[in-house]
Amino acid sequence: MSELSVKVEDISQVKKKMSFEIPWADVKDELDSVYRTISKKAKIKGFRPGKVPRKILENYFKADAEDETVTNIVNKYYGQELDNRKIVTLSRPEIEQNGLKEDTDFSFSASFETEPTFDPQGYSGMELEKINMTVSEDDMAKRLKEISKMFSTMQDVAEDRPAAMGDFVTIDFSGTLDGEALPELKSDNYLLELGSKRFVPGFEEQIAGMKKGETLDINVTFPADYHETKMAGKDVVFTVTLKELKEQKLPEINENFIKNFDKYNTLEDL
Repeated sequence: MSELSVKVEDISQVKKKMSFEIPWADVKDELDSVYRTISKKAKIKGFRPGKVPRKILENYFKADAEDETVTNIVNKYYGQELDNRKIVTLSRPEIEQNGLKEDTDFSFSASFETEPTFDPQGYSGMELEKINMTVSEDDMAKRLKEISKMFSTMQDVAEDRPAAMGDFVTIDFSGTLDGEALPELKSDNYLLELGSKRFVPGFEEQIAGMKKGETLDINVTFPADYHETKMAGKDVVFTVTLKELKEQKLPEINENFIKNFDKYNTLEDL
């Protein structure tokens, strides 16, 4: 009776290949288990679930059963060998196998990337220069603003004012090229931060100044290197309706704000 055989070879400093040879007895056990599971679920006229003869199952499900068996065997033995050898992989394995053959040991290989091993040398006695970092008040203010934006909220603009850069607007828009309306240039209830530069140059800038409920025709020229060739370098007219106008509200940086963090207890800690 043959035994399980596993060989490991280094393809490079960061890639290994495992070659397995699984005894037919183990393969047969797994194949039989798969067929038992299939038998319980298979619906074949003239047979009750779980009572379908093996030969009948093979006529209907042979390819599926063998594929599932191969998958189960590869996952089982490959995973076991990684654990036994304490190998950490950095990629999905590339599996090579030629399927199952009756009364024949099953062979497969798995190639994968892993952590390189090296012995650092020459660092003992090295002199290192310590760099002292200085943090200015401006640096602190900038970082605190970045943190506060993480906890910001959007609120409807209460006063009757036009949209400005930095506001969030909900718009309906549709664009025409040479008088033809194009479906890819149309959207409803689109949320846009003015100044985010998500649209072609000139689009967001012309929405700034619009008021809620206003509709405006906007003329823009698409960049010459625009990815959609039929619009590259072309003039397009957008009809835009501003439906909602919101502004970002930043929380006040105080002791209450610190309660958002488990790691800090005071403003000075932050």
